[in-house]
Amino acid sequence: MPTSIRLDAELERLVTDAARQLNVTRSDVIRRSIRDYCGSVLAEAEVYPWDLMKDLVGCFHSGRGDLAGNSSKYVKEIIRARHQKGRRSTR
Repeated sequence: MPTSIRLDAELERLVTDAARQLNVTRSDVIRRSIRDYCGSVLAEAEVYPWDLMKDLVGCFHSGRGDLAGNSSKYVKEIIRARHQKGRRSTR
């Protein structure tokens, strides 16, 4: 896809010097530069759930070693306890 850009004198000199140094065309330098820049921007923008919570994993201890296997049981107990507490406070 053809794209046109306008470069100021300083940027044009940098591209020309880099192309000479690398023995490639100015278009090659511009394509490589755009690819590298956009790749780094997108890599920084990628946020994985693990990155957001890695500091929290393993820092709390429930005292129960069977949470993974009995999680539904414990969730039901919590819901029942909250429901009972709500009933008592409305009387």
